[in-house]
Amino acid sequence: MTTLVDWQIWDLQNTGVTSTRIIPDPQVRVLEGVLKLTRIEAFGFQIEGYEDFDAQLQPASFDVAIGDRLQVMHAVSSRDLAAPRAIYPDPESSAPQDRLNLPWVERMPDPDRNGGLLLAPGEFALASTRETLHLPDNILARVEGKSTVARCGLLVHVTAGFIDPGFSGQVTLELYNLAPVALVIYPGDLIAQVAFELTSDCGVPYDGKYQGQEGIGLPRRRGLHRQDS
Repeated sequence: MTTLVDWQIWDLQNTGVTSTRIIPDPQVRVLEGVLKLTRIEAFGFQIEGYEDFDAQLQPASFDVAIGDRLQVMHAVSSRDLAAPRAIYPDPESSAPQDRLNLPWVERMPDPDRNGGLLLAPGEFALASTRETLHLPDNILARVEGKSTVARCGLLVHVTAGFIDPGFSGQVTLELYNLAPVALVIYPGDLIAQVAFELTSDCGVPYDGKYQGQEGIGLPRRRGLHRQDS
């Protein structure tokens, strides 16, 4: 006997309005996939570079995978530890201050760990999503952790999870290992999720210093409008 279930359908002609339909159970899975894909296309934003759309699409978010390298902040000398770095430009200095002089070390997949990326306890690193997002002027996004990753003690963003409407590019992740043991992450692991929110047109879409970024975006200080994603 066919089971009937309540299914919330987003009325794309009246954005934000939902109505309940009674759908025969065998049709729900097919309809669900069609509706979710239709919503993404209808709202005008794009996701590129995913491995498996259906597997990465969650009830209220889209899983994103980590790229194939890290930029680890690593103090290699006592001088690195002692020298302070200003986050924003020094107003009294005339020297170029576009990029912060931070001790980054690129870390590639380790063949001794089956191609994994090692993050030691207390280490901070930048990574990139494999996916590229293209947001219109009326969609914002938020990067959030996944429960299994969080329960292992790994943060995937350090407060900077907000992505402005109009942003286009790969998303830089800020990883921090809170666990007392080293963690290994494999390129392609679904390490975070992105939730999307519909807004009114923002008027001034994002056009900041990280627009169009490919790969890991190291911190930059160009521009005083401080638009960051």
